[in-house]
Amino acid sequence: MDLVIEELTPAAFAPYGDVLQIEGSRFFHINDGKTERYHDLARIEVSDGNRVL
Repeated sequence: MDLVIEELTPAAFAPYGDVLQIEGSRFFHINDGKTERYHDLARIEVSDGNRVL
């Protein structure tokens, strides 16, 4: 079996969910400026099995 590597794009991944992207997102530096921390990149839905909370 051959494994085909393809570019991850929002359109190609759409049947499975969303692709998180950082372009244009706000961030701040942490770890002495060595890391960028991003907020609110995804909308999280939580379910109790019967309804979305």
